[in-house]
Amino acid sequence: MSGDGHKFNFLGRNTYGVVDVDAYWFGQYQANSKNRWKSSTYYDYDDYENSRRGDSGMAYSWRNRTLGPGETLELSVLIGIGDINEPPTITLNNLEKETYFPEDTISISGTVNDPDIADIVGVRYAFDNGTEYTLITGISPRKTETQYSGIGRVASDVTEGVHTLQVWAYDNHGNMSSVRTISFNVVLDITPPTATHTLDPDDWTRDDVTITIHATDDRTGVKFIKCPDNTMFYEDTATYVVQENNDYTFILEDNAGNNASYVVHVGNIDKVIPEMSLSDPSKKWTKDNIEVKYQTSDRLSGRERVVLPNKTSVEQDDGSYYITENGTYKFIVYDKAGNYKMQKITIGNIDKINPRLKLSAREDWVADAVDINWESEDLESGVQKIKLPNKSENTSPNGKYTVTDNGTYSFTVYDNVGNETTVEKEINNIDRINPTLKITYSTDWESEELYLTWEISDEQSGIKEINLPNGSISQEKTGRFKVVQNGKYKFVAYDNVGNTTVKEVTINNIDDDGPKIILTMNPEWTPDVSPITWQIVDMKSGLREIVLPDTTISHATEGVFNATSNGTYTFVAYDVLGNITKGDIEVANIDKDAPEVELHISTEEWTNEEVLIQWEINDTQSGIRDIVTPDGTVNDVTVASYTVTRNGEYIIIAYDKVGNQTTKKIIVNNIDREKPIIELTKQKLQNGKTQINWKVQDNESGVREILMPNNEKVEDALNGTFTVEDAGKFTFVVYDKAGNYEIATIEVD
Repeated sequence: MSGDGHKFNFLGRNTYGVVDVDAYWFGQYQANSKNRWKSSTYYDYDDYENSRRGDSGMAYSWRNRTLGPGETLELSVLIGIGDINEPPTITLNNLEKETYFPEDTISISGTVNDPDIADIVGVRYAFDNGTEYTLITGISPRKTETQYSGIGRVASDVTEGVHTLQVWAYDNHGNMSSVRTISFNVVLDITPPTATHTLDPDDWTRDDVTITIHATDDRTGVKFIKCPDNTMFYEDTATYVVQENNDYTFILEDNAGNNASYVVHVGNIDKVIPEMSLSDPSKKWTKDNIEVKYQTSDRLSGRERVVLPNKTSVEQDDGSYYITENGTYKFIVYDKAGNYKMQKITIGNIDKINPRLKLSAREDWVADAVDINWESEDLESGVQKIKLPNKSENTSPNGKYTVTDNGTYSFTVYDNVGNETTVEKEINNIDRINPTLKITYSTDWESEELYLTWEISDEQSGIKEINLPNGSISQEKTGRFKVVQNGKYKFVAYDNVGNTTVKEVTINNIDDDGPKIILTMNPEWTPDVSPITWQIVDMKSGLREIVLPDTTISHATEGVFNATSNGTYTFVAYDVLGNITKGDIEVANIDKDAPEVELHISTEEWTNEEVLIQWEINDTQSGIRDIVTPDGTVNDVTVASYTVTRNGEYIIIAYDKVGNQTTKKIIVNNIDREKPIIELTKQKLQNGKTQINWKVQDNESGVREILMPNNEKVEDALNGTFTVEDAGKFTFVVYDKAGNYEIATIEVD
């Protein structure tokens, strides 16, 4: 149809985006309903004249469709006004291969173009004219051949044989290209995979064995290998480690879902050690070689070899080994899997060695006798006896033999099989003479130190050391010892055999002590001066001078110094030799500060009762002596109160123990014991009611509230009215802020 240059288009069949209609009709609009299921290819009308006066119309319809459960049906046509857009074009490349399996992917590629420069093109495909799938969208060819590619997938339920692939292009205006078709062959895979395996190791072993499965499938390929423990390998090779002999089942499956069981038998694991026994030889001491017999066996892989104690290997299951000396011997049997058992045997009853004998004695000088110690041993048959230098015998392997003279002494040891050893010991270190010790020193007075000189000698073994008075030891034959104070000093000299000589000297000519300062004072509190008595004592060289705390110098041995303030006072005394002594004394009994007084009242609110003046009085030095209350009473209570019953000025006086005084005043002005004043008058009103006029005042704390006859309270008002309708007595109560009140009654008749 046309009119005013517009075109109306109806697309109902054979194009993208529509479901082919079963019938379409056009003609007079009023006749569309009765022609809804009719097809026509020309304008259909019943009355030409009427049609000219009416509108044109169309009708289109679809016949019944059948939908299964869960299926969806969409019916559509395209209707528009304007020119119809040109359809796109498409080419299709050959497929990569001719034969595919179910669920295989197919690479689809080619070129698309569109005559309309602004169109957007997509590509769809279907197998065997079946379900349509979108391959790619959003291509803008702009009148140019443009490459496209995508992946399709063969259905899983496809039948074996030749199938077709349909590919077409569509633009965003609903135009569809011609369909390109290509054939391909589908082969079904119904054969499960096969496999081979290897064992590592594949011979006898005592370790774990690794099974390696190699699966093959010449059609769809191997999908996975499932191991006996349900471990999955999604490839054609799998490894599985086992610890014991058994049959192990693997599941092989290809990409078509075919599967097969593959059983691997493992029988080369031997973790059982071989058996071995050794004979028990005699434990009796002997000089001959000892025979040890061995027997071995293995029930799995079999015995491989026996390693004897001399490291040689033999293949015989049984045999003998001869031991020539004592020791621990290892026999090891191996099986073919590498398991082994080691068994030890200890031989300790072969004795071919002479006993050992060791003599020892002090090599330093001794004063009287020397002990010759013998130590003997025989690790085989044992020590039997020792023959001593005096020809006596001793069965103890260890002991000592005392000699008092220098000389050579012979000892012989015998073991239990008759072997013997003789050893001699020479003694030449006995010395019985004490060393010589000489001490010299100055007897003049010394203020700090003096030296004691020692000299020692020994004609025999020689000087070993000298013990000095301070506990130190010197090996020098002469030397000096410094002393810094009077006293007794002891020197002990030793020779090399322990002989000693002791000398003690008394020193009393050292004056290294400063004078003794004695400081005393009266600890009682004082308000001004505290005398310090000082005394100097020096028992040796005597006093030279004393420097007093005010730097004055005195040569007297005693005196008095007056302290005028608290603090530390230092006295310094010098004796004749210059020794110095400092003496400190702490003065803390001078009290020049008056007591501290804090006053406050128990309440600052208005009250008609008593008020307490409370005080806290403190003196950190001499302490409180007296407290004088406003009425003249004296006490010493530092925290207390005083009761007042009327307003006024009150004075509290505090004295400390040395007479310092503090006077403190406080004013009390919040006591109100006077009642408030209330005045009542009345007047008759024209309406027959009576008005009671009230007026109140309070000259001290002030009016707090008025209680009306009806029990209502009035605050912050000094006058007002109260209206009554009936005769009677009416009571008013006024309260001041201190709690005082006044009652007034007026009669209305």
